[in-house]
Amino acid sequence: KIRLFISALLIVLSFNSHAIVIPDTIVVFKTIGTIQLKLHIFLPENYSASNKYPCIVYFFGGGWQYGDPTSYYNEAAYFSKRGMIAVSAAYRIKTIHGTTPIESIMDAKSAIRWLRKNADAWGIDTSKIVTGGGSSGGHLAAATATITAANQPGEDSTISCVPNAMVLYYPAANIPVSFQPLFGSNWKTYIPYYHLYSGISPTLIMHGTDDTTIPLPLVQDYKKAIDSVGGYCDLRVYQ
Repeated sequence: KIRLFISALLIVLSFNSHAIVIPDTIVVFKTIGTIQLKLHIFLPENYSASNKYPCIVYFFGGGWQYGDPTSYYNEAAYFSKRGMIAVSAAYRIKTIHGTTPIESIMDAKSAIRWLRKNADAWGIDTSKIVTGGGSSGGHLAAATATITAANQPGEDSTISCVPNAMVLYYPAANIPVSFQPLFGSNWKTYIPYYHLYSGISPTLIMHGTDDTTIPLPLVQDYKKAIDSVGGYCDLRVYQ
């Protein structure tokens, strides 16, 4: 019986690897009414706030409707072990908060502004803040650098929400027609593809050849658009 229990436990852990990875601390970065949004923070070994560390901030995927910060615990832990402050951020989603992707953008921008505002207290190097995420989370990571609309009312928008680099997994930075209604009639206002500019933060994109949610040609066009404004985009395509 003990052997069967151990075998069953190992199977569960193999399918739920996040269960054995936990952040060093969780802090509230934004409050909207009764909603508290939190940053799940992984700190480097021998961390000291008196030092300066690069910081990576992940936004989970789920179509702006589902998901939670545990999705990127493993990635955050990976980078914290390599000397970065690594964060997995919460944001408002439809199934819990009844919101649209526009509120999600607001929250992603708020997360970066909070980290910049509190950089000295946490030992964050504000010249080395990276955003990352997959699918809709990749959209949010790119939106922090490109979308000038969708700022939280009352927030200090003079604090930059633009990251210094981006790591995007199969991002919805350029969307198929089926996604457009999620953003309303002015959908282009909120899609990074339409707001690229000279000097945009360098970008790494990883994408799969058989992706049916965000087809590869959309991402290839996104890279071409970054290239056309003189930006740097490294697109890695995987079978």
